Amino acid sequence: MPTPSLTVSEDRVSEKTSIALCNCIILMAALAPVFCPGCTGPVSAFPEEADTVQVATRVSLAAAGVVPSGIRCLDLFFFNDDQLQRLDAYQRIEGSALTAAVGASRSGKKILAVLANSNADRYRWADVNSLQGLAARTARLQEEDPSHPLGQALLRIDAGRSVTVSLAPLSARIRLASISCDFKDRPYAGAKLEDVRVYLTHVNTSSPLLADSVRVPTDFINAGRLKETDLEGFLYPGIVQARLPAPVGVGVQYPGIDLYCYPNAPDDRGPGTPSTRLVIEGTLLGTTCYYPLEIGLENGRAGVLGNRTYQYDITLTRRGASDPDTPLQPGVMQTRLEVLPWKEPDPLVIPF
Repeated sequence: MPTPSLTVSEDRVSEKTSIALCNCIILMAALAPVFCPGCTGPVSAFPEEADTVQVATRVSLAAAGVVPSGIRCLDLFFFNDDQLQRLDAYQRIEGSALTAAVGASRSGKKILAVLANSNADRYRWADVNSLQGLAARTARLQEEDPSHPLGQALLRIDAGRSVTVSLAPLSARIRLASISCDFKDRPYAGAKLEDVRVYLTHVNTSSPLLADSVRVPTDFINAGRLKETDLEGFLYPGIVQARLPAPVGVGVQYPGIDLYCYPNAPDDRGPGTPSTRLVIEGTLLGTTCYYPLEIGLENGRAGVLGNRTYQYDITLTRRGASDPDTPLQPGVMQTRLEVLPWKEPDPLVIPF
């Protein structure tokens, strides 16, 4: 008896049955590791979902000294807020007058480190893989741009939420607000100090990138006096020295000169940690003389701290010293010091 042939309708039913069986087998194989604890294969993603979700964190910049108009680039580091504090994500954002940014990371509790106006390119951070690694890095005064000072912030956040970051400069600003001469009752009464230069000596040129990192200064330039060779590696040599445009006499000048240095306020002073000084150098009746001034004197001792403006009003009353590293005798000059937070008169908080 001849074998009966399958009808067309029977053949279609067979095709559908085969496809259904294949799909069922594939689905069971995919779910097996999830429902079978002893099976090999990937563990269920559901318990770890909160750690792997990518989220965007909106960062608004509230500037304390590093004004929004002076922010030209940001480095955002997201570290896990746990014992290891490993790097989770990093982004470099560049622009013009940045006031806000958006950073991407995994969800969860993070420690956000923000650097503003770093002259380092993104590849300098390639081997930073933890918060401790970033804290070990130092900034160099030679790379500072006074119009875009390097600033930093460090805070704990919940990734995915909007945050406001207050950026603070690492450096201190030394401002000569006013200067004059009052040589009355001296043989040189009425004389003017000519060819006047203003500069910093014993300048600390390195600082930890993060504010809560503490390190005794070890890198100094202009040890004892202004050294032109020490300024050769600076992008902006005017950051530590300037000239007055005119001789200084009885009339008060308001030069508004701003110089910059990194913190120098160790608990124990020694030969290796001299105080940073503001020096006024000029020629009086053909002889060069110097007026060195230890910066700070907060709480009775000299010391320069970051994120501050040390503003001086100075009146020269006698001939200065013959050496820029020799302390002045009492009465050689009168000074008024104001230690101010480094910020603009009207701080700006820019909402995102």
